[in-house]
Amino acid sequence: PPSTRASVLFRRLRNLEALGENSWAFFAGFWIGDRASEAGITLFHAPWANGPATAAWVASRVSGIPFSFSGRAGDIYPQDGLLPEKIRDASFVRTNNQADVAWLEHHAPAGFEGKVAFCLCNIREEEQVEALVDFTVKTFGGLDIYVNSAAVWNYAHIYDLPRNDLERVFETNVYGAFFGVKYVSRHMVESGSKGKIVLISSDCPVMPFPVFGGYPHYASSKAAVMGLVTETAKELKREEKQDEFYDELAVWSTPDLLPVDQVATMAYMMCTPASDGVTGETIFVNGGANHNIFTRQVAIEAYPPEDE
Repeated sequence: PPSTRASVLFRRLRNLEALGENSWAFFAGFWIGDRASEAGITLFHAPWANGPATAAWVASRVSGIPFSFSGRAGDIYPQDGLLPEKIRDASFVRTNNQADVAWLEHHAPAGFEGKVAFCLCNIREEEQVEALVDFTVKTFGGLDIYVNSAAVWNYAHIYDLPRNDLERVFETNVYGAFFGVKYVSRHMVESGSKGKIVLISSDCPVMPFPVFGGYPHYASSKAAVMGLVTETAKELKREEKQDEFYDELAVWSTPDLLPVDQVATMAYMMCTPASDGVTGETIFVNGGANHNIFTRQVAIEAYPPEDE
């Protein structure tokens, strides 16, 4: 659209880098928008407020499909020069830091400040998780997809692991996952929504990392998440829900960790109709490591020394 083209290409952006990124995103948005409708896309969401949000904005203008974006770090500090227009036209703006709310609202055009959505939540606190689900339903009209990747870990052998470390790991990794599934599934059952529930776990319960150990509390918490998914899937299947589990794995089998795009692609797929025939499953994305398929073995000197 001419107005969007003028905004992107002829606006005084913050620097040459922002101009180049947004110009590239402008043309990418046309390409995405032309193909989105036939692909069945119903919402564009950009994870960053700069170039990715510009591409989603243009794609939305081309296709008529709504868009949203997240803003939280170097993508909004300083803003790229197009932030007010993107806030104005977005269905909503998500941020994961309360400090960013005022900044985003400051750059929103008058009357559009309410598009910035933030809800403070400690997943270890059941009441806050319940409030988060209520906030989401009231703000966006429903809840169809829930992905939980919150987890903590610290290095400690089982024979000298402090109890407070054990409690912190279980309260975050297990209780947090349980509270989320509890209130999200309740909403799905009561509303009749056939949604997707995806929990991020680890391969360490079935494939302990070699040599140094130091994470029995973490491994057992992730085993609990696997059990939570299988049993919950049985319950929700009787309610005719389709709830997925995706297991995200750190790997020893490649020269480096798997690129985040490979991991994220599987998580995304589990949230789409492509996974409608899958429920209660643990899906390993670790380059075959759980089948003892390795391309390298970490050198022994790479492991934490005993005195750490």
